[in-house]
Amino acid sequence: FSCLEVGVGRVLGPLINSLSLVIFFCGNSCVCQDQTVGVFRNDSQSINGYTLFSPVSDFNTYLIDNCGALIKEWHFNNVPGMMAYLLPDGRLIRAGRLFNSFGAGGSGGLIEIRSWDDEKEWEYRYSNDTVKQHHDFEYMPSGNILIMAWERRPITDILAKGRIPESIGSNGVWMEQIVEVRPTGFDTGEIVWSWHVYDHLVQDQYPALENFGSIEENPGKLNINYSAFSELNPNNPGAADWMHLNAIDYNPELDLIVISSRNTSEIYVIDHSTTTEEAATDAGGRYGKGGDFLFRYGNDIVHDPDGAHEQILFAQHDASWVQRTDNYTSEISIFNNGLGRDELNTSSVEIILPALDMDGYTYDEMERKFEILEMEKLFPNDDYPFSSARISGAQVLDDDHVLITSGNKGSVYELDSQRKLIWQYVNPVSQIGPVPQGSNPFLNDIFRALRYKPDYPAFVDRDLTAGELIELEPVDYGCEIFDDATSILDDSAYMSFPGIFPNPANDVLEFKDFQELETVNIIDNLGHIRSTFPTLASSTIDIHFLDPGVYYVTFKWRGKHIAQKLVKH
Repeated sequence: FSCLEVGVGRVLGPLINSLSLVIFFCGNSCVCQDQTVGVFRNDSQSINGYTLFSPVSDFNTYLIDNCGALIKEWHFNNVPGMMAYLLPDGRLIRAGRLFNSFGAGGSGGLIEIRSWDDEKEWEYRYSNDTVKQHHDFEYMPSGNILIMAWERRPITDILAKGRIPESIGSNGVWMEQIVEVRPTGFDTGEIVWSWHVYDHLVQDQYPALENFGSIEENPGKLNINYSAFSELNPNNPGAADWMHLNAIDYNPELDLIVISSRNTSEIYVIDHSTTTEEAATDAGGRYGKGGDFLFRYGNDIVHDPDGAHEQILFAQHDASWVQRTDNYTSEISIFNNGLGRDELNTSSVEIILPALDMDGYTYDEMERKFEILEMEKLFPNDDYPFSSARISGAQVLDDDHVLITSGNKGSVYELDSQRKLIWQYVNPVSQIGPVPQGSNPFLNDIFRALRYKPDYPAFVDRDLTAGELIELEPVDYGCEIFDDATSILDDSAYMSFPGIFPNPANDVLEFKDFQELETVNIIDNLGHIRSTFPTLASSTIDIHFLDPGVYYVTFKWRGKHIAQKLVKH
């Protein structure tokens, strides 16, 4: 910021109706006195873009610029359940909460796609007395959607897998599943692939059952009798929501899925290249292990009950693949909530690099430890006190910046590569809607916020004019957008801009006036950068490696962001 403001604000409170003089004075990147919501900090080093968030107790999803001004708003008929994503074509996909016999935290059940203009284009209900979508989902490059869901099975099925009867409550034990849905109509979809944790359970209590075995010697499977929830809550050993998955993310380069279980304090990687039939076994697929876990991390006692019990994750959320500027990586970022870690339940953000070779993820057969090549751990401090016992997330941005959502506090922080605070926002939307500046927002939780850069294809030929601040009775702090190239223009904006040809293309793509272009990216239909060129050495680039489909080519030309749709044959 750069501001010197004198304003008159209303002193809030049900019994007070007088005016008071509020003097706001702040220099670059500082916190103004008496501010309670909105953008508290916006350094010039912050990565310019647009931040998407869905307040947990509000019906709307908001897109704001780095000064907190409203760019776009989508309106729904229910609270989120829980995530929303902005697709490269400008549509919004969001989960909404439906009510049925599944009543645990993070409940969803409805997936909707809205146009940029907030018109409903598709909805899919995955909610009944047997299954229910919850927390998160994943939009894939194919246009299919990976849905994470609770799965209620008969008690006889649970007993057949060796669950100790005393740990089964009156609501049963919910399993978890992942289904891949292909949209087929306005409100219909076809399940084209599925994975069920029920098929990958091990137990050491009942030798007569088919899944009897050593927990330690079966690290690709989950011990059905492990229940971290009962350890955190000794008075509730029969909790139905046994695993409580809360995040799912897909890596198209590796064809792998990562999921996060709050109640086991572990993350798991599974192979998506399997058929549904292979996914129910421990053989087949690109990595040869069927639907068994290829990698797990966070809490040794779950898969090695008699060994050294190192616990690194504590009721974590948001396990996501890290996308660097050039491509997807095998790194995984995690918001580690820290519940039970210490007396303060100190949170952290972990960025790990697991070992990966031609045979997939590997672990030491003797030590039963899954190998981590590198790890960075970020802890909160006085500048960014992001500890949060539940929800929350972390997104790795360009230049190794990290966007951290402290969900319980409704706060979002951006840290630079040196882990200095350079952007801070407090959600002004509470259970009753936007609150006035100066008031204390109540129930302004955010499940997870995401930042999209100005050259994201969704912004092609869109009106990105900054609107009003979301909070009521706002104060103008003179916030500045530091990157002036904030709009993307398509070919209708310039008659002579350097376009691409041929289009559609096969193996080679050619550019006009390639010497003037900067930062050329090829982006797939999910928004993932498949190839990047800071500058072009010639007028042509090789695109034979791209699968047939629709892509976006983005670049800078004369200080403006340009994007063109590309069809690859």
